[in-house]
Amino acid sequence: MAAKRKKNTGTDLKQEEILQAVVIADSFNVRFAPITTDLPRVLVNRPLIDYTLEFLCLNGAQEIIIFCRSHVDQIQRHVESKWIRKSNPCTIKIFSSQECVSLGDALRDLDKKNIIQNDFILVNGDLISNMTLSPILQEHKERRRKEKCMVMTMIMKKTNSPPKMKFKDDDILLAVNNDTKTVLYYKKLQENRVIGFPLSIFKSNPNVSIRNDLMSTGISICSAKVLSLFGDNFDYECRDDFIKGILIDEEISGNTITVHIEEKEYAARVSNLRTYESITKEVIDRWAFPIVPDVSFDINDPKYSYRRHNIYLDDDVKLHSNCKLIRTVAIGNNSQISENAQISNSVIGRNCKIGKNALIQNAFIWDNVTIEDDCCLKTCILANHVTVFRGVTIEEGCVLSTNVTVGPEVPIPGGTLLCKSEIKINSANEFGLQSNAKVYKAFAEDGEDVPDIPWCEPEQPDDISSDEESVISEISAVEQDDRIAFYDELSGLLESLNENVSVDNVKLEINSIKAAYYMEIDDVIFQLVKAILLFPLRNNEQLSIEQYKASFKEETAANNTLVSTYLIKVIESFYDSDVLAEDTILSWYSNCENTDLKNRVKKLIEWLEEAEEESDED
Repeated sequence: MAAKRKKNTGTDLKQEEILQAVVIADSFNVRFAPITTDLPRVLVNRPLIDYTLEFLCLNGAQEIIIFCRSHVDQIQRHVESKWIRKSNPCTIKIFSSQECVSLGDALRDLDKKNIIQNDFILVNGDLISNMTLSPILQEHKERRRKEKCMVMTMIMKKTNSPPKMKFKDDDILLAVNNDTKTVLYYKKLQENRVIGFPLSIFKSNPNVSIRNDLMSTGISICSAKVLSLFGDNFDYECRDDFIKGILIDEEISGNTITVHIEEKEYAARVSNLRTYESITKEVIDRWAFPIVPDVSFDINDPKYSYRRHNIYLDDDVKLHSNCKLIRTVAIGNNSQISENAQISNSVIGRNCKIGKNALIQNAFIWDNVTIEDDCCLKTCILANHVTVFRGVTIEEGCVLSTNVTVGPEVPIPGGTLLCKSEIKINSANEFGLQSNAKVYKAFAEDGEDVPDIPWCEPEQPDDISSDEESVISEISAVEQDDRIAFYDELSGLLESLNENVSVDNVKLEINSIKAAYYMEIDDVIFQLVKAILLFPLRNNEQLSIEQYKASFKEETAANNTLVSTYLIKVIESFYDSDVLAEDTILSWYSNCENTDLKNRVKKLIEWLEEAEEESDED
C-alpha cells in the first residue's frame, strides 16, 4: 500500500539565500604598467586573484562572479584549471566586457544581467585578507532588518601608520555616528591638509567620531539595491563616487551606509607599486597568517619550506654554498643562486638564474628571469622572461616588462619603465648593446599622457603650522583658501559700515559673497561672528561700546540668536576684563531701541544696576 501523501498546508517554502560575491578583477588604471600589458599580476609567485578567491571561499561564498576586461583568456584558463572542480563547493562564473572602463560600468553591466538577487560581497581582485566575515555579515543583515534603506556596510581597517607614512589613497577622513555606525562624512584627503565639516553633521548627531586612522580594505557588503543605484547614476565611476553620492542624497533618498572597523585581522589591497612592495613583505613576514608562502590550500600551490629570518624555498632550489640569503626572501621552484650572490627583502620566481656577485635588494622577480654576473638590483619589478646582462645596475623604482633585455654594463636610471620594442634597436640603445628595450609611456583614452606615479619618492606632506592646526578645529564646509578669502571680504564690509553704507546693502553683499564661495548659512554665521569679534583689533583700537555699535548694527544682532548670544558673552567678558566700563554698558542699554535685544541682556543689566546701588550705599 502506498504511503499517504502529506497534506499541503499552503505554506511556501522560502528558497534558501545563497551567499554571492562579486570580484572586480580589473584595476582600470595603468599603475602597474607596463607589466600588466601582457600578464595579470602575481604576488609571491602566485596569481594575485588566487588570494582573493581563497578569501571568499574560506568565508563561505557559494557563488563568485568575476568581472574582468583585461587578460580574459588567461584568467579563464587559470580559474578553470584550479578553481572549477567537483571538490570546490563554490560556483565561479566569469563575465567580461571590453566596453567597461570603470567599476561603475562593471556593476551597471551586472545590473542589466539581473544575476544578483540578495545581499552580496563586493571586492577587488587585488585583495589580501585573513578576515572572518560571518559576524560582519550577520551584523549587516540585522541592521538591514531594522533599517531598510541601509544599502552597504563598508569594512575599514584601523592602521597605526603615522600620517607621513600613509599612501595617498589610504589617507581618508571619516565621520561616523557612534550609535548607529552610519557614515556621515567621507573624503580622501590627497593633498589637502586642512578640511572642514558641515555643521549639520554635529547638530543632528550628538555622538560623532572623526577618524583619520582608517584605511579602506576594498571589502563591502552590499544590498542588491547597490547595483540599481549604479545603474541609475552614470556618474558613479568608482566606490568613492557611490559613497559621496549616497551621503549627498541621504536626505532625499534616505539611503545610508554603515561602517565596520576591523582592528585585529589583516586586510589590504595591492592597488599600486608601493602597496605591492609593502604587502609582499607583510605576507613573507607572516603578518597575514595563515596567508603565508608555506601554508598551502591547494595541491597545486607551491610547496615552500620555511627557514629562519622568514626565508622560503620551493622545491629544487639550487643555492651555492657562498651565496647569502639575508632575510625576508622567497625563491620559486627550480631557480639557481650563484656564488657570492646576496639577496634580501626580495622574491625570486620559478626557473630563474641569478649570477655571481649579484646584489638583489627589495626586488620582485617573476618567472624565467636571468640575471647575469655582477648585477645590482634595488627596489624594482622584473616580469617574466626578462634578461639582465652582465654588470647592469637597476636603480630604485624601475619596472621591466615581459621579454625585455638590458645591458651589458649600463645603469638603468631610477623610475624607468621599460617594455620590449617591436622594432630592431640600433647599437646606440641607451639600455645596452644587447638591449631590446624602450621607455614605456602610458596614454589615457583621450590620448593625453598619464602622469608618472612615483614608487620610491616619500610622500611627505608639508608640515602643518600651529595656525593651520587651530583652523582644522573650526567647523566649515569650504576649503581653507576660500574660508580666508570669505573672512577678508566680510571684514571689508564691516569697514564700509563706518562709511554710512546701509545695513540692507551690506546684507545683499554678504549674500552675494555666500553664493560666490558656495558657503552654507552656518559657515556664514560662524565667519561673520569671527569677523565682528576681531574687527576692533584690526587697527589696534581701544574698544568702546559706541565703536562696537558702529561696526555692528543692533538689527543684525537682534535677528540672529547665535550672534546675539555671542554679543552678550563678549560684553560680559569685556566688563570682567575692565575693557568696558559699567557706565558705558548702562548708557548703551538705555539708548537701545530694540526690545528683543534688551530682553536678552536684561539680567546682566539688572545685575549691574544692583551692583551700582550697593556701591552707592557704601
